[in-house]
Formats: sequence, C-alpha cells, structure tokens
Amino acid sequence: MYAEIHVAVVSPTLYARIEPTCDLVVQRYAPNPHQWCDLVFYRDSDATQFYARRCACIRWRLRARPSRVTLNCFNWRVKWLPSLTTMEVRDGGE
Repeated sequence: MYAEIHVAVVSPTLYARIEPTCDLVVQRYAPNPHQWCDLVFYRDSDATQFYARRCACIRWRLRARPSRVTLNCFNWRVKWLPSLTTMEVRDGGE
C-alpha cells in the first residue's frame, strides 16, 4: 500500500580547529586564561568562512576528535585543522 523511499543523505562538511578563547570574561577573570580554548567551525578548509564557535564559558575537554557534530539541529561531517594554540586539550575536566 505504501512505497518505501530510501534517500541517501550526504552530510556537508565543516572544518574545526581549537583556538584561544575570545571570551572577554574568561580572559579577564579566569585563573590561567591561556588554558581556555574555543572550538571553532568553518565552512572552508582555509578557515575564512566562519560558521560557529563553542565558547569556553563551560570549560570543556575534548577526549577525541569526533568525525561528526550536531550544530543548529543539523548533523555535519567534521574535518580537523591544525590548532591555533600550543596547548593540546587533555582528557578530564567537565
């Protein structure tokens, strides 16, 4: 009675990298503000077309670099770019 339709959905790609935080409150009042980083997403591999930023307002620690992420209720494939900070994010934390 009903026909099944299968649609292959290809997730678009975002490019992510870890950057020093741009949160002025963290920079001014947090202990060791150089340890706070933002996760920034771009639409292009040259990191010129900004898409989104996950700020350091909640101190996060990235255990692994995910290959997919959900932003604005949409699933994206993630390709990682080299970090702009010398501090690599370590396991643990909140």
